[in-house]
Amino acid sequence: MVQQQGVQTLKRKQQSQKISISPLYFLLAVLSIAVLILGYNLKSLSKAIQESHHQQQQEVPVVPGDDNKNAKTLADDAAKLAAVKRAALEKINGKQETENQGATTKNDGSGVPQYHIIFSTGCSAFQDWQSYIFFFHAAKVLKRTSPPKSGMANTEVTRVASGCGSDADAEAMQALHREQIKIMNPNFHLHITPDFSTVHGSTKPYKYFNKPYGTKHWMEHVLGYTKDETTGKPNDNPQHDNDIVILMDPDQIILRPFTNDFSQHPEQWRTRQSLPLWDKVVRGQPFAQQYGFHNQWYQKTDITKIAKPDELPSPLETMNDRMRNENFSAGPPYIAVGADMYQISDKWAEFAVPTHAQYPFLLAEMFAMCLAAAHLNLPHQITQSFMVSDVGTGGLEGWKYGIDQYSGTDMCEEGKIPEEKLPNVLHYCQRYWLGKWFIGKYKLPKDFISCESPLLKVPPKDVALQYDFAVAPTGEIKKLNKDHVKRNAWMLCRFIPALNEAARFYKETHCGKDGKPPANFEETLVFHKNMEVEAIH
Repeated sequence: MVQQQGVQTLKRKQQSQKISISPLYFLLAVLSIAVLILGYNLKSLSKAIQESHHQQQQEVPVVPGDDNKNAKTLADDAAKLAAVKRAALEKINGKQETENQGATTKNDGSGVPQYHIIFSTGCSAFQDWQSYIFFFHAAKVLKRTSPPKSGMANTEVTRVASGCGSDADAEAMQALHREQIKIMNPNFHLHITPDFSTVHGSTKPYKYFNKPYGTKHWMEHVLGYTKDETTGKPNDNPQHDNDIVILMDPDQIILRPFTNDFSQHPEQWRTRQSLPLWDKVVRGQPFAQQYGFHNQWYQKTDITKIAKPDELPSPLETMNDRMRNENFSAGPPYIAVGADMYQISDKWAEFAVPTHAQYPFLLAEMFAMCLAAAHLNLPHQITQSFMVSDVGTGGLEGWKYGIDQYSGTDMCEEGKIPEEKLPNVLHYCQRYWLGKWFIGKYKLPKDFISCESPLLKVPPKDVALQYDFAVAPTGEIKKLNKDHVKRNAWMLCRFIPALNEAARFYKETHCGKDGKPPANFEETLVFHKNMEVEAIH
C-alpha cells in the first residue's frame, strides 16, 4: 500500500510539471508498473504468512498483573479470540496435547536453569476449580517475572492429573485445558497419568499415592528420565539434571516468585546445627517447607521393613533425632534440581505402599517422602517462610517473619505489607473465619468457577478491628487471640479476593458467548444465612 501511494504521488507530480513523454518517462512508467505488481505480490505473501501464523497476530485474553489492577483484561470479543488461539494451538500441537509436551530447557546463554512447577491432582470437579485458581495466580506471578526478576521467567507449569477414567474423559479434560488454561499462558500444561490410588492392592483407594507415582510418571514421560536396567539406578539426563523442579499442592496459591539462589532473597530458615545452612538449589541441596509433624515419620515407621534388604542398613538408621528433624521433617513446596527430584520421586514411589501399610493415615505419603530423602541421604534446607496455612501454628510458617509485624489495619490494605515480607505460597488447607466472615475450600461450591455462580462477598477492610471471635456456619463459636485475629483477617482478605479475581477472569473470558449463559458478577456468596452477629464475652 505504501508503494502504491508513492507511485500515485510521483505521477501527480509529473503531471503538474507537464513533463512530456520521453524515453526516461517511459522507463519510469515501466518501473512503476513493476513496483505495483511486486507490491501486490508482497501483500499477498504477507497475508499468507499472517494466516499461517495466526495465533501470533491475535491478542488473547490477558491475565492481569499486580502492576495494573485496573487494566482491561480482555479483548472485546474474548471468546472469538480464545477460539482462534485454540484452533492455532490444535493446529500446532495436534488435537490432544501429547504427554511429552511441556518440557523445555533454556539454552539462551543466560546461565539461568529451566524451572518446572508441578502439582498433583485427581480429576474431580473439586480439584478442577483448585487447578484453575492455581494456574491463574501462577500466570500473574510469572507475568511479573518478565522481564525476569528471578529465574522463573518462562517457567513450565504442569497439572499432573491421575485417574481420569476413560480415554474419552481424558480427552475432554485436555480439551478444557486448551480452552480455559492455555489462554492464560502457553507454558501451562496438563499431564494425565493412570490411577495409582490402588497400587497397594486394596479395594479401598488411597488417593495420595498419586502424588509420588504421578511425579515419577511425569519425570519419566515428560523429562525423559530413565533407570539403568542392570543397577536400577537413575541414568544421567544432561538436558534436565540441573533444571529446577518445584513440587506443590493444588490448594496452594503462589504469591511471590521462587528462586534457585536465595543468597539475595530474605527467607526464614529453620534453625539447624547438624549441617551448615546453604542458599542455592544445586545437586545434593534440595529445599522444602517446614511442617509440624517433627520426627513422627521416623517414629511411626520401620525403615527395615520398607527399604529393600540389599539397601540395609539405611543411612537413616545412623542419624540422630536432631539430624532427622532438622533436615527431613518437611513438606511442599519441595524444590530440587531434576536429578535429585527424580532420585527422590523414584524412591518415594517405592516407599509409599509399605509406609502406608505401617501408617495407613492421612500423612502416609508425606512420611514416605521424608523416609525416601533420608534413605538417599539427601537432607533438605528447610524454610519456615515459603508458606502460611495454619493461623494457629507457632514459628513453623511465615507469619512471624512478615505478616505478624504489621497492625490489624494493614491486614486488608493491599500493598501495606511489602512482597518480600509475604510467603511464597498461601496454602488454603484450613478454614479461615472472623465474626461471620468465613472461607474454607470444602465449603466453596464446586461450580464456583462458572458463569452462573455469584462471586464471594468481600470482608470490610477493617474486619480485623471489628471482631475478636469467629462463628462457623455450623454455629460453632470460638474466641480468638490477637495474633489469630490478624492472621484470619489476612487470610480472608487475600484468599477471598484471589478466588474472585480468578472467577471474574473466567466469566469475562467465557460467559455470554457461544451459547453460554451471561456472567453473574454479584458479590453475594456467603456461608451464613445472615451476617449479623452479636458480641460474645
